[in-house]
Amino acid sequence: MNLDNNVINYLEDLVMKIFQPNFQSVLKACNRYDFSNTKFYSDLGEGLLPPVIQIGARRVTTLEHETSSIIAARANGANDTQIKTLVKELVEERSELLKGRLL
Repeated sequence: MNLDNNVINYLEDLVMKIFQPNFQSVLKACNRYDFSNTKFYSDLGEGLLPPVIQIGARRVTTLEHETSSIIAARANGANDTQIKTLVKELVEERSELLKGRLL
């Protein structure tokens, strides 16, 4: 199927309206994971959490839905290898949904 650019732009805008990424602080993410700050950054370094997003010179944040996805996977018994795969999928989804757009 070949869609014209107007239709593609409309669909992209619609997806962005549906996908409203909600930022959450690292502290809130730590609380949701029940992690210390040290454990959070350790898991981040091991690829067990999605990368943080730089929103200022000295401020980073996470995306709420990504945290929820990791928690749900852990609750369903996912091992570290499966979590790393999920993290890669979340990062790919983030870049595909937000390609060419700012959060």
